[in-house]
Amino acid sequence: MTDKTALITGISGQDGSYLAELLLGRGFEVYGVVRRPVTHHAINMTHLDDEIESIHSSFELASLFEILDDVRPQEIYNFAGQTYVGKSWEMLDETVKASAIIPCDLLEAIARIDRRIRFFQASSCEMFSASWQDVISETTPLAPATPYGCAKAMAHNMVACYRQKYGIYAVSGILFNHESPRRNDNFVSRKLVKQAVSIKLGREREIVLGNIEVVRDWSFAPDVVTAIDRSMRLDAPSDFVICSGETHSVREMLEVVFDILDLDLHDHLRIDKSLFRSGEAPVIRGSNEKARAMLGWQPKTLFRQMLQKMVAFEMALQTGTAKNFADERPFA
Repeated sequence: MTDKTALITGISGQDGSYLAELLLGRGFEVYGVVRRPVTHHAINMTHLDDEIESIHSSFELASLFEILDDVRPQEIYNFAGQTYVGKSWEMLDETVKASAIIPCDLLEAIARIDRRIRFFQASSCEMFSASWQDVISETTPLAPATPYGCAKAMAHNMVACYRQKYGIYAVSGILFNHESPRRNDNFVSRKLVKQAVSIKLGREREIVLGNIEVVRDWSFAPDVVTAIDRSMRLDAPSDFVICSGETHSVREMLEVVFDILDLDLHDHLRIDKSLFRSGEAPVIRGSNEKARAMLGWQPKTLFRQMLQKMVAFEMALQTGTAKNFADERPFA
């Protein structure tokens, strides 16, 4: 048995599954906290069924106390949350509970059970104003414009509060857009890759999207997970913006994907204005200078390389040559 134990919430998401693989490779025993048994068997996790331990929880405070007391992890990574920004107005209760209350309860459980536990909170660039035009850094004032952003901002601030009051090693990673073959297809990157591959295979004729002129700072998820891991290895905790520092529009993403597939975008694209998100920031760009300096980290995967990986796996998935991610393990 290893004496290194990590607890990951939201383990079936892309970040949680990649992090599980990274930590397993470093000799950790990994536990994943999930709401329902079905969550554990998402495609992102089926190849890890025999390597991790899953714990089903309501995420109530008392339940978290029991889990920490039983597992006694050295590290906790919180990726749990309602992940759809645009739907956070319609899912207010779930958004606040999942993205604000759960991380607060995790911090409280650490404070009461074992203050030596290290904690990582997945914060978000959505905590900043939609009208902000400058490059976002760790010192940029918080000014969220959605319930999702507000919930993330609360958790982000509580990390700082518990760090100051109890001396807990707690880190907020301010994550910008990051994608991978494991991204849920409700996100625009996976959605457009999935539809483009279907068009290539003759199964669909058009791709339908909203505002494709928005510009975002995109990174490859395994690169982001590497930065997350390094943020938990310092002598003292600190918060980090984790991003590529480069921006691309959704239109650029489309053009690259269709070029990879040797398709003419103009023959297949339809814009649906009902899919436009009100109040959406036209540009979101971050500065990763602190992460580069303190973590010795920089993104390794270029924008086109990321999309090539996504297209290749989607093609394998849709043609039946891939069933899960057993052969897509960047930390192996």
